[in-house]
Amino acid sequence: MMLIINAVICSLIVLRLALFVRTGRHRIFISICAYLITVAAGIEVIHTVYGIATVPSYAEVFLKATLCIAIFQTRGNVAHLLQPNSKKVGSRLVRIPRAQTLKTKHR
Repeated sequence: MMLIINAVICSLIVLRLALFVRTGRHRIFISICAYLITVAAGIEVIHTVYGIATVPSYAEVFLKATLCIAIFQTRGNVAHLLQPNSKKVGSRLVRIPRAQTLKTKHR
C-alpha cells in the first residue's frame, strides 16, 4: 500500500512540474533543481511500475507528500520554494518559519 501511495505522490510531483509554464526570466539553477526533482520523482514511479522499488518508510512518504503539497501551493514554481525573501511566496513552508523568526526578533 505504501508503495502505491509513494508512486501516486511522485506522479503528482512529476505532472505538476512538467506542466508548469514559466513566466519571467529564466534562471538556470532553478531550472536544474526543478529538472532534478522531476527526474527523481519520475524514477520512483518507473521503479514502482517495473517492480524494482522497495517499500518506502512512513517518513519517506511523509517527506514526499510535504514536497508535493509545497509544489502544488506554489503552482509548480520551484523558485518560490527556494527563495525565502520573496514577497510573492505562495508556500506556507517558507512563510511560517519566517513569520516565527520575525516575532522572536522583536522581543
